[in-house]
Amino acid sequence: DKVRSEGKGFVAYQWPKPGSDKPVDKLSYVQGFEPWGWVIGSGIYIDDVDRHFLKQVGTLGLIVLAIASAFGMLLFFLMRSIATPINDIRAAMVSIRQSNDLSRRVKVAGQGEISDIGNSFNELIAGVRGDVAIKLYGDDLDKLTATANRIGAVLQSTPGAADVKVEQ
Repeated sequence: DKVRSEGKGFVAYQWPKPGSDKPVDKLSYVQGFEPWGWVIGSGIYIDDVDRHFLKQVGTLGLIVLAIASAFGMLLFFLMRSIATPINDIRAAMVSIRQSNDLSRRVKVAGQGEISDIGNSFNELIAGVRGDVAIKLYGDDLDKLTATANRIGAVLQSTPGAADVKVEQ
């Protein structure tokens, strides 16, 4: 019918596979051969195409899964390489705040922005530690100098005392 009406085209029908009596879906392409009055056709079973398609989808799915897993692992290690040093810096800040121990330092490894932050943090704490020491002991040094000057004045006013001079 397809050849008579159009000369050629696709035809969908059911036909049993070799070795089976049960008909299954089949798609064929048919074309007329006018000199002999023949209809020549070739077709495929749809379930064979479906099976092949699903096999290809499965293979492609496994490849995509493998690539996604590799990227996921790469992303995990990249995130960890950033998060761990930042967490170390945060832990050092918390420790210093809680203990007032300015000797605490962050372990710095590698090079990059995170290492620069760690080094800057260590330099900041070293500077703060020095400033705190000067402030803490500076007041005491001023008091000690004033006391020494008073003792020197008392000694100078005492007859027969040695000459005492306090310098800062």
